[in-house]
Amino acid sequence: MGRRLCLSSLILASSTQSPSETIGVCGMEVALMHRQTKDIIPRKKSESILKDTFSKLSPKDRRPLNKAGARELTAFLTSSFEDFDYDAVVLLSNLAVDPKTRGQGLGTELCGEVLERSKEWGYEEVVLEVEESNEGARGLYDKVGFEQVGEAMDKGGVRVKEDGILEDREVRTIRMSRKIN
Repeated sequence: MGRRLCLSSLILASSTQSPSETIGVCGMEVALMHRQTKDIIPRKKSESILKDTFSKLSPKDRRPLNKAGARELTAFLTSSFEDFDYDAVVLLSNLAVDPKTRGQGLGTELCGEVLERSKEWGYEEVVLEVEESNEGARGLYDKVGFEQVGEAMDKGGVRVKEDGILEDREVRTIRMSRKIN
């Protein structure tokens, strides 16, 4: 079980006029989501939780799961441990489109690619967190079928200032989810 359990991918969109110019980007990764609180556990910690819980299984129970991914392993661990209360989901993160190309459908295309890859990976749900004040992003996610899950929450965040320096700040975020059909 030394391999990565939680898949991840970075989707890049290039300009048709200049293929070496990136005009959009979106990350996606498999993570655990707590069933009760809907908290999203970052990929590295998700892997740690899965591996630690997997190690509690008997060798006989572990053997058929040695090549399982996060989705299969999560399903098995949920049925084997009463206190394992997680679902494996795909987390859409850091979607960004060059300001010069916004409003041309690229954000919709990137979201569509995340949904398609998630389906190929065998997942049934994609989740994301978006700043409550980011009306453009929230509108995009609403348009492609994401729905708010739970209440808005305060989280630590980072903003890139115009001079390129990172600034820590508190942000109010909304968690959204979309089932994949």
